[in-house]
Amino acid sequence: MDTLKIAQNQKVKFRDSIYTITHVLNLERVILRNDYTGDKLRATIAELEPIDAPQIRSESSIPLEGFTSEQWNAAEEKLAIIQPLMNPEENRTSDDVAKVASENNVASSTIYRWLSFYESTGRLSSLVRSGRKDKGNSRIDSDSEELITDVIENYYLTSKKVTIAKAYDHLSLQAKRSKITTPSKQTFIRRIKSLKKVKLAEHREGKQESRTKYSGAPGKYDEAKFPLSVVQIDHTPVDLMFVDEESRESIGRAWLTVAICVFSRMVHGYYLTFEAPSAMSVGQCLINSILPKEQWLQEREVESTWPIWGLMSNLHADNGKDFRSKSLDLSCQEYGVNINWRPLGRADFGGHIERLLGTFNKDIHALEGTTFSNVQQKGRYQSEQRAIFTLGEFDKWLCTYITNIYHQSHHSTIKMSPLQKLEEGYLGTDDLLGVGLPDRILDEARLRMDFLPVTYRTVQRHGIEIDYIRYYSTAITKWIGEKNPDPTAPKGKFVVKRDPRNINKVYFLDPEINEYLEIPCVNRGAPSMTLWELKEINKKLTDNSVSNIDQDVIFKAREDLIRIEESAKKKTKHARRKSSRIKEAKKSIKREQVSSTPSKKVKAQETQIEDDLFSVEIEPFDDLRGSD
Repeated sequence: MDTLKIAQNQKVKFRDSIYTITHVLNLERVILRNDYTGDKLRATIAELEPIDAPQIRSESSIPLEGFTSEQWNAAEEKLAIIQPLMNPEENRTSDDVAKVASENNVASSTIYRWLSFYESTGRLSSLVRSGRKDKGNSRIDSDSEELITDVIENYYLTSKKVTIAKAYDHLSLQAKRSKITTPSKQTFIRRIKSLKKVKLAEHREGKQESRTKYSGAPGKYDEAKFPLSVVQIDHTPVDLMFVDEESRESIGRAWLTVAICVFSRMVHGYYLTFEAPSAMSVGQCLINSILPKEQWLQEREVESTWPIWGLMSNLHADNGKDFRSKSLDLSCQEYGVNINWRPLGRADFGGHIERLLGTFNKDIHALEGTTFSNVQQKGRYQSEQRAIFTLGEFDKWLCTYITNIYHQSHHSTIKMSPLQKLEEGYLGTDDLLGVGLPDRILDEARLRMDFLPVTYRTVQRHGIEIDYIRYYSTAITKWIGEKNPDPTAPKGKFVVKRDPRNINKVYFLDPEINEYLEIPCVNRGAPSMTLWELKEINKKLTDNSVSNIDQDVIFKAREDLIRIEESAKKKTKHARRKSSRIKEAKKSIKREQVSSTPSKKVKAQETQIEDDLFSVEIEPFDDLRGSD
């Protein structure tokens, strides 16, 4: 099972026994009833496990890059059809399903099957057609597919506002003239229904009308009606000078990527690094946001709770190149996250995250070693001489600050603490029906792989080459000199993923078995290297007019740099900073490897309780007041 649902009457495994959730007490604890003995006990959500997984369709385990564009389009059509039945604020009835089935000319059983596939995984790929013998080919020929796209974009999506029927007549006429097989009318209708309303409005009514109709007023975010309905993400340089772990001498500033739930103002997740903002930073921040955070808190030895996890409905991000990557687009599409790129001049798309980052840096200014926000504020303050925090120490400070202060402090706009607002949104109040807790994603390794950067390469006799580094394993021998059988692969190349924090191996997507294979560097004795180190080495070699650059030259240069850095790390800030960057990259990968393995469960509170819910003592949140 890919996710664990936390809801009343949901069956779960707890300490190797099957229980039923009878009550969700708060964001951390539930009441369980043993299905065999009838006994009840209280347990933390972090201790719950899924019961034996049902048979999930094999397509859900295929890597994202293993699907063709036609398969994605077909899956999106199905998702568009069942989307109205997945409103968290409404209860779905059999009449609702029958109505949707009738409107789309499919059987109710088919609608239920699609709902089951999607809701059991939360992934778009679960709706890819199963049992196909023509894997990799479209259900309709490519010429018909291109014709549908052309008619929709150049005839239907225009200010003429033609009807669907008229657009299909135009499609049929064009098909006959071009001697192309005419797609069925139902296929054409489903393709149009899969279009987002905002896109229809932009093309048929104009951008201004679309903005008025589908965008909330600046700063209000009327669409953020429940937790994680809208999440904003952005980067900021931390207004603090950091020191090296060993020498305790200044090495410069770091970057912070933060995601915030607009509804509750809870910090959904963050990523702290010495590296400049990139799609990698965004991906790591989203991974931290989506996954439960018990392990994250334990690693930083922070005694607190951070009860926000799960997939966001909409992600608002800046339109800069550091946010955009094919892997990010595919991953968000796969997990049902709608990315809203921030248009030029639209401050309402980023106001909440910018205010949050401003609040963070304002409190950081009280720390030793702060750089403040500008020269006037800094005055004669000597930031480097006063610096005391390593990146790891500040990471712990930031985690403690977010969970113990910010989340529990009164916020003037929502008139309560973010933690209280989150609980209201999930569990409800006397006047408001909560939407329930989100599913907890269990396959952490798959999630991390999905968000890694992707590139495309051929397989040669020496293996796969990226940035002069060669990777080889006998597992890819059969693909030497061959083209990727996937017809959508660019120039017949293969999908390869690489973690920038450790480029000594890559992950090759085998199109035959649709699984990633770990392929090591040919030079097994090569020193561990990050992508940022490799770029610096290649730049130096180019600047020095070194010809015939290959991996042997690169690794020799790396070893020379290590010796130089060891002797100079106590003399220059650049060398100390570079050393810290490498250490932090290795630490973050090690933490991921640990968190991907089963951890010891926190001891449950096995207090026997009465059947009456009112016999359970529930502690209210304290109303702590602080800065907004």
